[in-house]
Amino acid sequence: MVDEKSVWGYALSIAQDPKTPNLLFLGTEFGLYVSIDAGANWTKWKSDFPTASAMDMIIHPREHDLAVATFGRSLYILDDIRPLREMAMDKNVTNKTIHLFTPPDAYQAVIGMPTFFGADDGFSGENRPTGALISYWSKNKVGKDSVAITIKDSAGKIFRSLKASAQPGVNRMAWDLKKEASRYPGAMDPFAAFFSQGVEALPGMYTVTVKVGKDSVTQSIKILPDPGMQITLDQFKTNLERKETYMKMITTFTEDYESLQKMGTSLTKLTTFIKDRKDDTSKDLLKGATELQKRVDEIATAGVPKPASGILGDTDDLKAQLQSLGFYFLSPMVPPGESEMILLKKLETKASEYTKTIADFKAKELTPFSDKVKSTQISLWED
Repeated sequence: MVDEKSVWGYALSIAQDPKTPNLLFLGTEFGLYVSIDAGANWTKWKSDFPTASAMDMIIHPREHDLAVATFGRSLYILDDIRPLREMAMDKNVTNKTIHLFTPPDAYQAVIGMPTFFGADDGFSGENRPTGALISYWSKNKVGKDSVAITIKDSAGKIFRSLKASAQPGVNRMAWDLKKEASRYPGAMDPFAAFFSQGVEALPGMYTVTVKVGKDSVTQSIKILPDPGMQITLDQFKTNLERKETYMKMITTFTEDYESLQKMGTSLTKLTTFIKDRKDDTSKDLLKGATELQKRVDEIATAGVPKPASGILGDTDDLKAQLQSLGFYFLSPMVPPGESEMILLKKLETKASEYTKTIADFKAKELTPFSDKVKSTQISLWED
């Protein structure tokens, strides 16, 4: 079954998969090996496993993980070996350009608050990633963002789109069971980013599609509620809807602010181009552009404050107020209180007013000015 030409070092331990006998794991004094053809061929397992003596190993019957005890290098756990089982059962997998292994059920877990400032003298191994494990086979190496992963809900609506790369062989990534997080404009405070995470997926059936070039494959994935969840699914759904409202506010605000910045860019480009001209038309346009730029800055500052140094107090800009609500919508397991919902309603009104202010500025002030610029044949204006 094993000789010195197949593996490196003395054999120390071996484990046969109880569900697929063709799948074998071998521990030697110089590492871990795997065979999907009952020992006819062996491949050294190099992903996150050291060149160390693998003294003993066992396959967990419930979690489908391989636990390997080493000599002097602690204990290693290979999460979810079921993709290897599929390869051992179906030899055709390795002939495919792309293959998506059956995703295991995933749990929408109740997760507590993290430790932001932990001591630096502790040591712990890396846990299994939270969320859903997506494992796929690629025949070829493809570069960054060349693998498109699309997750759809039971209604067929895109819930999340992800990008990945691939090496020849088995590849794996984790989906955090959330939508894409909303993004604030301007520089991001790390704490604000943490409290602006994407909306969680409601337990149920989803589909995962992995696409490389023209080749794609789709599998179903089941998301289950955390057994320790202390609220009903209806309450969980209501909390998600509230969080969705909050996240949409952030997205709309960011889009409005960035559209305003583009208007300011066009004005700056125009003033740079005509500032040294002496003709009356250019002087008139320069005056108008300068006044409009002040208006852009005024509206922008109401949304995002200008960078400042020193000790600063609270600001009343829209960005700061939205960020202050993030903590109350972080976990869908805990509903925001009455006061937070009242504040959310007030901010919805304020955000709508901000959107209207920008729309009115563009329609009533900027568009007439841009038409005036275009009538002079100056071609630097961007709509």
